[in-house]
Amino acid sequence: MRADDINEAKQALRKSLADGERRLERVEDEYDAEEITKVEYRRRRAKIMKQVDAGRAALAKATRSRVHTRLPSGTDLRRMWNDRDNTWRRTIHQLGHRAH
Repeated sequence: MRADDINEAKQALRKSLADGERRLERVEDEYDAEEITKVEYRRRRAKIMKQVDAGRAALAKATRSRVHTRLPSGTDLRRMWNDRDNTWRRTIHQLGHRAH
């Protein structure tokens, strides 16, 4: 898998997680406004949490798989550093410590 493909997959997973969290908030609001019963709230919440948990697991897996891609070095690494997320940076940092 190319690095661009991995980034696109991660973006899609993050969007899916954000959507799930918004759906969860809506269900909580509906319950707080007494628009749905406690049973309905629990049913919907369980379904949403199952999807969110699956999304989190997929994102974690996608993040780990990046370690297996060809890593940049030198000038390329410095150019990419500010464009990448903290997970990527921590991974690169940890790999550097393991090499010593």
